[in-house]
Amino acid sequence: MGRGGGVATGVLLAVALSCNKPSVEEAGGGGRPERQSEQPAPIDHLRPGELIEGTETAYSLPLPREFYVNTRLTGFVTAEGPGTPEDVSNFFRARVKDGRVMVGVAQTRFQGVHAVKEPARLLQILVEPDPRGGARSRVTVEDVTPPPEPPEGQRDPATRMRSVGLGEDGKVLDPRKLH
Repeated sequence: MGRGGGVATGVLLAVALSCNKPSVEEAGGGGRPERQSEQPAPIDHLRPGELIEGTETAYSLPLPREFYVNTRLTGFVTAEGPGTPEDVSNFFRARVKDGRVMVGVAQTRFQGVHAVKEPARLLQILVEPDPRGGARSRVTVEDVTPPPEPPEGQRDPATRMRSVGLGEDGKVLDPRKLH
């Protein structure tokens, strides 16, 4: 073996021994343990203004963390929370597909979009600043999914009227069946 091989082996041996060096406590020195000068890097990094998903949803569409639902009615959900309207709009852009996004001075409107998690549902989303001010936003999510087409034999008006308990003239067929 040449001279270069012996030096390389010695360097590798020194590096290996220094990596396995016990701390002061393990060696019985009685002092403080050695500290590593390098801090581990965080697992996840967020860009400035990037919002993460919270636990609340609107029609399977996740809402940003710390958003709370004000209203949950048939057809729409309203929620509000921290984040500028621009940041909240970017949050939704990453979670919907199709449709159109219309950005205005006072609001951003998503029309005819589908949530990635539930593509059969058609949604409209309105993002606007919270009227109380600050870096807060208000969101309205509407379910605008059209009702399913009636079966082939139930498309005429008389059959459709009977299916909801009305006669052809619009009068109630059986008042006992009204809820």
